[in-house]
Amino acid sequence: MNVYLDSKKMKMANGKLNAFKRIVSNKIVRTLASLVLIAGGMTLSPKKLNSYETGTMKEQSIHPLLVDKLEKYAQIPKSIYFDTDEVKKGTINEDSPEDAYVRAFNHFTHNLKGFSSSIEWALNPELQSDYPFGDHSWPRVVDTYQQNSEIGYDFGFIYHLIADLTSPAHVHQDIHPFYDSYESWTDKHKGEIMDLVEKPSQTPKFDTLEELMEDLGDFTRNNFSSDDAWGDSLNGLYKTDYGNKQYWVKTIDAKEVRILRRSFFLNFRDDDCFRDQWSALGTKAVVYGLAALKLLTKNGTCTPDCNSKWCGDDDGCGGFCQNCGAGFHCVDNNYCASNCQPDCNGKECGDNGCGGSCGNCYDDQKCQSGKCVSLGEFNGKDNGDGTVTDLNTGLIWQKETGGKKTWEGAILYCKSLPLAGYSDWVLPKIDELRTLIVGCPATEPGGSCEVVDGCGTKCPGAEGSCKIGCALNEGPSNGCYMDSLLDNNCQHYWSSSIDMSETDRAWRLHFDMGLMYPDQKYGEYYVRCVINKD
Repeated sequence: MNVYLDSKKMKMANGKLNAFKRIVSNKIVRTLASLVLIAGGMTLSPKKLNSYETGTMKEQSIHPLLVDKLEKYAQIPKSIYFDTDEVKKGTINEDSPEDAYVRAFNHFTHNLKGFSSSIEWALNPELQSDYPFGDHSWPRVVDTYQQNSEIGYDFGFIYHLIADLTSPAHVHQDIHPFYDSYESWTDKHKGEIMDLVEKPSQTPKFDTLEELMEDLGDFTRNNFSSDDAWGDSLNGLYKTDYGNKQYWVKTIDAKEVRILRRSFFLNFRDDDCFRDQWSALGTKAVVYGLAALKLLTKNGTCTPDCNSKWCGDDDGCGGFCQNCGAGFHCVDNNYCASNCQPDCNGKECGDNGCGGSCGNCYDDQKCQSGKCVSLGEFNGKDNGDGTVTDLNTGLIWQKETGGKKTWEGAILYCKSLPLAGYSDWVLPKIDELRTLIVGCPATEPGGSCEVVDGCGTKCPGAEGSCKIGCALNEGPSNGCYMDSLLDNNCQHYWSSSIDMSETDRAWRLHFDMGLMYPDQKYGEYYVRCVINKD
């Protein structure tokens, strides 16, 4: 589409577009870009450069559709006017669809050559003033709200920038002038994927828009990659089967997200990967839009009021009073109750799973794996078949180490171990593995280190006695903190217990110091399998 520009705007547009051409280093892409620019009358289609297609008011696409979700979950009080159509129009015009399309060059998290970062662009009225549609920066949004208690057209421009931070291409500086697989998929499936945007349980609080945008950009950058940027976001992946398909997945916000489909020749993203990615990122776009509304109303004329409420979905200004935290839910918009149901099935002592107790042991006993056992160190019996039984716990142990393996390799090794006529070997839980510790009181069962299966790094002692253990190579068994009846290979051993604070890590035990610490699952450590006949 050819458009008429006065000389000032044409000079500015030419300068910005020339800067863009300098960024495109690949000779073939540069040539194609030049042909498109010539054929388009010095224009570049915004949907090819920008995060998600914005559409029009007649045919809405990603940004305007996200506004509908934002309004649905915002709980806007009657004292504040939220003009949905004007907000949508602002999200569309932030891409300058009727002009030289130059606003979009400022939508990346780091400065492209000749342009500002999206945060600078959002906060600086002077940067925006010479562009099509003029200044719609955050200071203008705040000023409009303070004068009229209205959230409308100006806010739409800012919400577009917030949503752009959920596009991996925009946080990885992947310019994508012609195509981005994730954005192309979301545009193609826009009619169905809005149902994947989840209702937020709570809205994060920020002191500034800059802090909000940096936090959202970091989330997208650290968890997802774009077509031309595959790097740190692949950290923490592990393999999982979905039916007859296998995926590389990552746990994000306590939810398993499929990142790549595994195949014989290469890994790739299929519809399920894109769907999981959109569910996480689309939800974040709405959650951080709500956070921006909360920040706006906090800085404006509305004063949030949660004094009479412990929690709830309305602070009087369109935000939330929820502060129950993980593991709790809000009852009657007023008080927090635990989601936890106590479970003492098969246990005579220890934690009931909700912070309470399943019972106490006698003074000459200790609680071990939910059972009261006699105090004392490992009480082993060599069975003469490559196994050792701990008479205190009833656990049957593989006598020889299984060598070094990754965490997944250790689990599979035990699962397929054909030892002593048993076929139900497993990788021990951390509270089972620690029963092998001798001579290190802090980390022996019943010691000050309270790490058990299902524990995170916030468990009592996890950053103290559990991590410190005892003096290096001064254990009672030739310097090792492991009974010599076992092969006494004084190394670092995997447990099957995942670190619930960071689920890409699992707990391991160092028998040279008697300490416990979680590590990345791709690390290679020793394995000793166990059978619990109880």
